[in-house]
Amino acid sequence: MTGFSGMKVGQFKMTVKSMSDGAGVLKDAKSRFTKNFSELGVDTASLNELGRIGGEIEGMLPEARRRLDLGVALERRKDPWLKNTDATTYVAEPPLSVADARAKGKELADRLNALNSSDGASAEEIHRIAEELKAYQDDPEVLAAFFTGVQPPNRLTSLPNLMYACGSKTATQDLEVFSKALGVAISAENLTTPGMDKVKQALTTSGGVPGTNWDKLALLQYGKFPTDFVKLAAKNLALDDFAKDPDQDFRGGFASSRAYNGAVSEDNVALALNMLGKDDVAARDVLWNMNPGDYRKTFTQLLNYSRMRDDVGDALGLAIEAGGGVHTEEPGKHSPGASQFAFEWILAAGVKGKDVNWSLKDSNANLASSYKHELTTGARIDDARSRESGMGAPPDFSTIPGLTPSFYLNPKDTYNFIKTFADHEQATQSFDQEMGAFRHDLLVIAAKTDAEALKTGKDPHNFQRAAGALGDLAGLEYAAIVKVRGDQDEFDAQMRSLMKDVVTVGLIDRIPMSGAVKTFGWEATKFMVGKGLDKWAGGDENNTRVGKFDNATDAWVAAQRYEMASILLEAGYPADPPFPQELTKDGKPLSVDEMTKDKDKLKTFNDWMDKTDMDGDGSTFDQKVEEGNDAVTSKEPETVAKEYEK
Repeated sequence: MTGFSGMKVGQFKMTVKSMSDGAGVLKDAKSRFTKNFSELGVDTASLNELGRIGGEIEGMLPEARRRLDLGVALERRKDPWLKNTDATTYVAEPPLSVADARAKGKELADRLNALNSSDGASAEEIHRIAEELKAYQDDPEVLAAFFTGVQPPNRLTSLPNLMYACGSKTATQDLEVFSKALGVAISAENLTTPGMDKVKQALTTSGGVPGTNWDKLALLQYGKFPTDFVKLAAKNLALDDFAKDPDQDFRGGFASSRAYNGAVSEDNVALALNMLGKDDVAARDVLWNMNPGDYRKTFTQLLNYSRMRDDVGDALGLAIEAGGGVHTEEPGKHSPGASQFAFEWILAAGVKGKDVNWSLKDSNANLASSYKHELTTGARIDDARSRESGMGAPPDFSTIPGLTPSFYLNPKDTYNFIKTFADHEQATQSFDQEMGAFRHDLLVIAAKTDAEALKTGKDPHNFQRAAGALGDLAGLEYAAIVKVRGDQDEFDAQMRSLMKDVVTVGLIDRIPMSGAVKTFGWEATKFMVGKGLDKWAGGDENNTRVGKFDNATDAWVAAQRYEMASILLEAGYPADPPFPQELTKDGKPLSVDEMTKDKDKLKTFNDWMDKTDMDGDGSTFDQKVEEGNDAVTSKEPETVAKEYEK
């Protein structure tokens, strides 16, 4: 009878440890108390029960550890970063006995050992072995028995080249199976199959020439390996030699890589970096120690080497994302190690600007999104403009509620880093979507703190400063895009098309994501800063404030103004008189979409806004909206960016 047993890997791991510790405690207690009782002439028969219970627990441990390894392998396949070990994992029952698992692994190894020719027949047999091994992809004992059984040892470490020599048409998919299986076997902590230490040593020891090392690195491309193993392999097989002399030719798979149709780089440096791209700790440790204590030198070497090699650039990007904690840490809560790594990369890459390899640009945008707190803070022109970039805050630098940077860039370094991805349309779109949601959330937090402070005193104007910081970043991004793309008219035409759609088809059709109004806010800010559209189109007050919305630009600015008001209302900022009921739906203000397509509603909104500004003391609702709009659409970032280009 077959079935499944469920476990939460993190909890079960603690259970197994408790069982092991408890068994040891009971056995030690029996031994110690037996001696003490004997010295006192007390009968020791009752102490045998302690030994019996300890022995029973010890007897249960092998099966418990086997199931734990099975569970970890399954969990790692679902979640390579192991971010959620509290999820329930289901292990098939009953698992193979250890003896049967070893027998199966050895059988497959013997078949691989028996191959004595490099031809199509051998390629087909390797494929069959890979397919059968895949059926046991989550069973570390089967996989360990297979890898320890492959003889001679160089049969395993040269397997990628063997598949090339055989003319395999399934080399890529077969290599993926072998690599992932290796990851499971090497990661298992409770193996009973002996010999994996020798396998690890063979795979992490340099063969002295790029070709031999390429085979080993290729075999490690798809698996998820322990951090210490990743560090050894990346250092010994490529990156230590690279740090000593980056001008060498590291293309160890010049011929063999052809069997893998571009899926496996010919370059050993790319393969080593790709491994680091799956392990944040390994990425930081290895790149830090290539030139001990000097990230900037290492990053510059790698940027130069990757300049004309897309495969190296792509792998370097993955390593940078990993080291910066993009996949393992939350924005605004980055660890000191990840923050230092990201800070040094931002400065090193910024020196290259738009000249970084094209395949790096999406990773730079991903890093920028993860460090949006730091880039928003770094863009600030209102405070300590001449500051140096550093890990600590500049003296007397003001804080903004909701911004929790782990380092402090200056505006120039912020601008230079944005240039590293500003000419990549998809990369900037990804960054803009992240910033759209962040802009909304940061403004809400700032407005809430102002509303709370207003209850007992004066408005501290956090909303204005948050809007200013966001406007500065949007302005620097706009300036960077115009600079590196070299075609301002084309970019402006795209933005004007989006503006027109605000009035016609609506936002949702052009911004296909939930919370489109949040993305609109960033797009609006970026373009309005660039074009100086912080005010209504020219004309008298009657025309510009309450009357005409025929012009697409007017509607765009009106939408920006309404969106600012919506954020203040969401934050609970006081308004007198209350917001008009006819402009609400389900108790919330109508969407920007609904408002911009209805002139009558916009007029009602603007009439209400004017009524909230009867005393004009700077803290009324209307003044608060204008305060935010003026701050978020300043032309100063564009002026500053031009100075940086001199």
